[in-house]
This record gives sequence, structure tokens and C-alpha cells, in this order.
Amino acid sequence: MKRDEKAILDFLVEAKKVLQDKSRVFFVPTAKNRAELTCRGLQVSNVFRILARLEPRDWHSGPKPDENGSPGKVFVFYHPYGQELLYIKLKIFGQPYSLGIP
Repeated sequence: MKRDEKAILDFLVEAKKVLQDKSRVFFVPTAKNRAELTCRGLQVSNVFRILARLEPRDWHSGPKPDENGSPGKVFVFYHPYGQELLYIKLKIFGQPYSLGIP
């Protein structure tokens, strides 16, 4: 997939606006997501700080349609956390926008 700097930056700007209102951020509570957070000792507050620090250089893929067919485009980022790279999948959807963490 070709890197679209404008799309990446636009997505991050909008995502960071949505992060200001935590009631508009949705974590998909899959067993895998819960296990990953627990394994790394991450709390929701840690996740919000990490998301707020995402930059275009963290981009891995997207925009692309959600695999489940729901509206909105998915972006994937890899962000350094300690000695690891965190896999972060995000989607902005709805009006007013909400941020999903599938």
C-alpha cells in the first residue's frame, strides 16, 4: 500500500480531537485485546497517552476498509513501547466522529 502522508496526518489530527472526549472512544473488548493489555501491564490511561503520541512515522497501513464490513476506514500503527512495538488498529466512524480500537 502506498503511503498517503495527507491521509495519515488528517486521520491522526481527527483521532486526537476525538481523544479529547473519552466517551467517544470505544475499545473492542476481545479476549485478544484484553490479554495484550494485561500482558504489558497497560491500563486504559496508558493507552490514551500512547494514542495521543502517535505520529505519521508510526503508520503501518491504511486507510483500508474494516474487515467486518462496518463503515469507516482502518489505520494500523506500530508505536514503540519499552523494547516492543505495539500494534495499534484504529478506526474513526460516525457523526460526530468516534474512535474505535478494534
